[in-house]
Amino acid sequence: MFSFNNDFREKGFISGVFSLYNFKEDSVARNIMHNLKYNSKFKIGFFLGNEFASHYRNILSQINIDLIIPVPLNKIKKYERGYNQSYYIALGIKEMTALPVNPSVLKRSRFTPSQTKLNREERLKNIAGAFRVVKPAAVKNKNVLLIDDVITTGATINECAGCLKSAGAKSIYAGAISLA
Repeated sequence: MFSFNNDFREKGFISGVFSLYNFKEDSVARNIMHNLKYNSKFKIGFFLGNEFASHYRNILSQINIDLIIPVPLNKIKKYERGYNQSYYIALGIKEMTALPVNPSVLKRSRFTPSQTKLNREERLKNIAGAFRVVKPAAVKNKNVLLIDDVITTGATINECAGCLKSAGAKSIYAGAISLA
């Protein structure tokens, strides 16, 4: 699935959105994502990254992606979970494409409560100002693939993309295993 859904591109930061599954329509995808995030099955992320890369390898090459950046977790959430699932997805993509992954460019600057039970407006408020680019030189004039596990309203991915764009990224594409 290749999507240019305006809900995700409303702020003009994202050039395109790529995903493998529709979270709402695919109960298998929901179960896989639940295991990835909540049951310490981080290796699923690596496998899903391989699948994503297999499906989109040619397109990623055509749009000249320079760098993959996983959406960062807050230190507390990462400590609780033990890993960042988006990072493992990015590593799976890297294995199939040889594109570099840099998890230290973008950081969460503050803790945000889980977005799972929030509506769109609440999500936008919750995530506003939650990210910052700590290595602007790494994204300057680069085509970035920003990776998250699930994109629901686009609030998180847009907030991250806005930070990357402000730091000088040339273009930002969003990649997710599932759209909800």
